[in-house]
Amino acid sequence: MKQFLILFFLTPFLFSLNFEKPLSFKENLSLNVKEILIDQKFEIPKAEKGFPLQVGIPISYKWDLHKLGNYDYLKDGRAVWRISFYAPSFLWLSFEFDTFKVPSNSKIFVYKDEGLIFPIEPIDDGVFVIPPFPSNRCFIEIDFYGEKEPFDLKLSTIVLGFKDFLKSQRSQWCEVDINCPEGADWQKEKRSVTGIYFSGYFCTGSLINNARFDCKNYVLTANHCINNESTANRAVFYWNYEWSECGGGELLYGDHTPGANLRATNQRSDFSLLEIKSQPKEEYRVYYSGWSRDPNPPTGAVIIHHPDADPKKISFEEHKLVLDGSFWKVPHYEVGATEPGSSGSPIYNMSHKVIGQLYGGYSTCDRPRNDYYGAFHISFSAGTDSSSRLKEWLDPDNTGVVEVEGMDSVSCYRRHMRPFKM
Repeated sequence: MKQFLILFFLTPFLFSLNFEKPLSFKENLSLNVKEILIDQKFEIPKAEKGFPLQVGIPISYKWDLHKLGNYDYLKDGRAVWRISFYAPSFLWLSFEFDTFKVPSNSKIFVYKDEGLIFPIEPIDDGVFVIPPFPSNRCFIEIDFYGEKEPFDLKLSTIVLGFKDFLKSQRSQWCEVDINCPEGADWQKEKRSVTGIYFSGYFCTGSLINNARFDCKNYVLTANHCINNESTANRAVFYWNYEWSECGGGELLYGDHTPGANLRATNQRSDFSLLEIKSQPKEEYRVYYSGWSRDPNPPTGAVIIHHPDADPKKISFEEHKLVLDGSFWKVPHYEVGATEPGSSGSPIYNMSHKVIGQLYGGYSTCDRPRNDYYGAFHISFSAGTDSSSRLKEWLDPDNTGVVEVEGMDSVSCYRRHMRPFKM
């Protein structure tokens, strides 16, 4: 048997006949299978800055799920295992397994009916995570050959979704879509900004370059979002999640990359550096943002973020920032603001370099002032070793580089190198 880390991104469109269907549909097996009803009531938590945005309620379970599902055995040696979940008070479901062992020839599906089927491609590892499935009822099906009941499925968490994120517009009235005219000069940098889903929570982060220009997939986000290896392992990174036009158009968010390792984290400047386990697909056209550890206050700043888990927005500060301890203080936004869900978002200087990530603050659309961003130059060198600072990861050869330019991901396939500034 093999162990799999399985994470996938669920899109709201219907799968066509070009996608393989579960064996239960091909063989017209009855949908009358074991259903687990989750009919619990919970108080919806209030969103606050300085905390990750909660979009679902994680409930701990210790179930050997393979013992609860139904098996159907066909004459040709093929077999089907299925189970159903229904949470009538919620909008979507997500599942986390401590163990997910299945035969290597298995095919795995999550679905509601024939119109909403999601095949899952496994990645070798030890944990199984199914991110939000866009329905409060779903079936999990495993199609396989061979021995009877060959599974070990240890379910640890079900997340019950109460916020219909990745679908509708919820952020405040002043927020500006990244594809509005205000974002015209930031179209490269926007491709580095990622929405991060993890165990019922949502934050923002940015893919950043390093002094070797060697395509390491480092994501800078907030310590108060992700600060341990287990959470990093379960994270899913959404790319290009935005409206195609200013104020609407097509909602784009089909691109994702699963799973990361925690490389460094520190509460002092509220940063975490993650390394995604696999290369984002070439067609995602991600961008590795440049950065600066110059300690001098920049004359203005730009923030690209996902407020309230909304499609990508852009905010502007047109005046000089203030260094307040380990944080850059934004005195007043001229365009936009930030909200829960923006946590971890990159703040750029006017040279298009990342200089920090959002910790929190007090800004709203009615009072767009006084937000705080962990200062990059503090995060770079203030820790005691590689587990608490950026230096060893972003300048591994100890060159003393002060700034690193951004890099398009096409360079990762062409091995093209760009200069940096000392």
